[in-house]
Amino acid sequence: KMRWRSVILVFAATALVASAHEHHKHDDDESEDDSLSFDFVTCGSVIKLVHKATGYRLHSHEVPYGGQGSGQQSVTCFPNSDDSNSLWTVKGAHGSQCKRGTPIQCDATIRLEHAGTHKNLHSHLFRSPLSQQQEVSAFGDASASGDTGDNWKVECVNPKKGQTNWVRGQTVRLVHADTGKLLHSHAKFRYGNPIPGQQEVTAFEKRNPENEWASREGVYVASELSEPEKLRRQEKRARQAERRKEREAAAAKAEAEKGKEQQQQQGQKA
Repeated sequence: KMRWRSVILVFAATALVASAHEHHKHDDDESEDDSLSFDFVTCGSVIKLVHKATGYRLHSHEVPYGGQGSGQQSVTCFPNSDDSNSLWTVKGAHGSQCKRGTPIQCDATIRLEHAGTHKNLHSHLFRSPLSQQQEVSAFGDASASGDTGDNWKVECVNPKKGQTNWVRGQTVRLVHADTGKLLHSHAKFRYGNPIPGQQEVTAFEKRNPENEWASREGVYVASELSEPEKLRRQEKRARQAERRKEREAAAAKAEAEKGKEQQQQQGQKA
């Protein structure tokens, strides 16, 4: 029953991804409710993370590491954007709760739970199979088992002045809390069978473009705005409405002048 429930939940999330992504593209990506915002990555959101250097999505599946690895569920980067095994649920750090809809701050410690298998993005001191860097796996389950190796600190890249939260689409790095290494992938390390073409994902000690990620498709849970933010949004909507009225008035005036000019020309011909 749990297996079928997981399949149903992933199917439902996948069905909403396209509309959520299209909503993200709009310039005025705001709720019609002035008390809610879809601007941020929030607790409870189910998202895909794109590897900025290659465009591949962070991914997992029921394929364990073999050889000298941990034997835990493998984590890779997948080339296609429409695969439900690239969905991850944003949660609070190990041992803590995160209220649904709470914006994730730029220095917050979080977990990412794989939506299909309910295992957490994890790292530890095993070697990765291809590059021999630090292995990244999926570990634990929905019963809340796991450990601090599931914790990742969000590091916002080039945040705007005064910014405190992880903005949707923004570039971030994810720093493994236990080891200080960064979630990483690289185009030159790709697997053969049974997962051909998928990229190795590791934890790496140096900051570079290959450990930069951004949130993309997903089902984003709205956050509640503070009172000053609500006021700013209301003022913004009022300004937009005023500009719209001005444009409509200018267009009507231009149309009237055009009609008047045409009438004058017709009178001259007569």
